[in-house]
Amino acid sequence: MTQTKFVLRKALEQEVRPLVVINKVDRPTARVPEVVNEIFEMFCDLNCPDHFLEYPVYYSSGRNGWAVENLTDEKKSIECILKGIIKHVPQPKVSS
Repeated sequence: MTQTKFVLRKALEQEVRPLVVINKVDRPTARVPEVVNEIFEMFCDLNCPDHFLEYPVYYSSGRNGWAVENLTDEKKSIECILKGIIKHVPQPKVSS
């Protein structure tokens, strides 16, 4: 979690909108609700601005090649993450 916290801190300093992907949710030892709460606590510990606290969460199995927005969704691809990036991450500012 130390590396995750470091990367999140740097992203927040740059005003980068976060998207959360919780991997390995297919494992029998997965602690999905606890991890969701731990992530929220990490955002709060970093004094995250309120407007960043409403981040999208995706659940995935990298080994099996799928991600979903809800654990009950059909597990077929990672397309929802790609669509989430397009929806939630602003285009880069390009100087001419």
